[in-house]
Amino acid sequence: MSKIVQKETILEHFKEPLYGNHGKRYVVLCGGAGSGKSHAICQRFTELFLTRPDTVFAVVRATMPALRKSVYLGTPSIIEQLNKWGVRAYQWLNKTEARLENPENGSVMYFIALDDKEKIKSMNINYVFIEEATELTLDKWRQLDTRMRRDNPYGINQMFIAYNPISYNNWVVQTFDVKPEDDPIKKKTFMHFSNFVKNPFCRREDVETWLANAKQSPEYYYTYIKGKPGVPRGLIYPNFQFTPAEYWDDEVWNEQPFYGVDWGFVDPMVLVEIRKHNGAYYIRNLFYYTEKTTQELIAFMKSKNVSRSALIYCDSAEKDRRVELNRAGFLAAVKAVKKVNAIISFVKAQKVIVDSAGPLGELARVETAGYTFKHDKDDMDKFIDEPEDGNDHFCQAVGYGIYTDHLRSTNIAVGNLVMTPTDGMEVDGFDDAMDVFDARPVERGYSPLRTSLV
Repeated sequence: MSKIVQKETILEHFKEPLYGNHGKRYVVLCGGAGSGKSHAICQRFTELFLTRPDTVFAVVRATMPALRKSVYLGTPSIIEQLNKWGVRAYQWLNKTEARLENPENGSVMYFIALDDKEKIKSMNINYVFIEEATELTLDKWRQLDTRMRRDNPYGINQMFIAYNPISYNNWVVQTFDVKPEDDPIKKKTFMHFSNFVKNPFCRREDVETWLANAKQSPEYYYTYIKGKPGVPRGLIYPNFQFTPAEYWDDEVWNEQPFYGVDWGFVDPMVLVEIRKHNGAYYIRNLFYYTEKTTQELIAFMKSKNVSRSALIYCDSAEKDRRVELNRAGFLAAVKAVKKVNAIISFVKAQKVIVDSAGPLGELARVETAGYTFKHDKDDMDKFIDEPEDGNDHFCQAVGYGIYTDHLRSTNIAVGNLVMTPTDGMEVDGFDDAMDVFDARPVERGYSPLRTSLV
């Protein structure tokens, strides 16, 4: 079978990512229309299926109708490729179960619609091919990645990913493309970009259609002609400015800092430092890490000499973690107001300057660029007043800090209580009141908590 492979043209620029000895777990082909990326992966996947005995493969797309029309039974596809190479593919195919079995070497290939991640829960796979990966969610990709754990005598297990970069803030772009080079996933990724210019088999009439569409839309031009992420639209915080902190006015550092916290573990946990100077907010991204505990955050804060009296506005979702901060001596760590639309409306009207220096500054910039409103499902050119989920950890921490401190400092009523400048907290019910009572800083000489019913 390996001799048959050599009879078909393999585009030169795909040889290194697909056949090279780079040892990367993730081979990501990003490209525009007609770039040949899906065909190239079909060629490689088919060759591996024919030449590597006792190996398990999975070909994945978001839905079965889309999978059938593309790399399962369409053009290009695995079945088409097998037929080209002289294999009677339909004799090997169990169409009911969407499974190919190679009788010559015992290898199996599953065609899976990942509309339900439970479908792969008990699987052990060697090689995965994801077509149009942007259709999946980050959580489903993580599940697939976890299942790619079967013993492989031929080397590492690999995932081949093909996609059109339809949105800068899509998880595929954020995970494999724009992250810093020292990111753990980025280190295991071979990233390749292409467009129709490198594919001599494109039809002229198709190219003319693509170019005509590109003249009408900058996003289409970037995505389908250049094969690059589209221009970000629907940005929530276009007002954020990014400048290294070393260029800030010296007077900024004389302002008393306060902080915002967005809890996380699988998702990043974030701590931002905020200073207000001459009506502008100056932000530093201090802590942005996954799989960190509250105690590790506390140790970090102590190592950075965060004042025990500093106001720290915490995500209200996990009260026990906020209490941990209180018990560690950070007695002004309090519950942030979590009114998403109100936070966005206020913060986007402010002048916000973010430290862009170093990896943490880059993470802040990348996340802000990807923090967008959701598209209107009835009109994809419009947006609704609801943020996309997932790419929001830094921005939420900033929002908690800026907005809640604004309410505290201006005696704004919150719920059925009034926040006064010495409160530092929204008290919501008896449980929160008891937390405040237990952590009250009276003995340290600070102003006691004061709340007033309205």
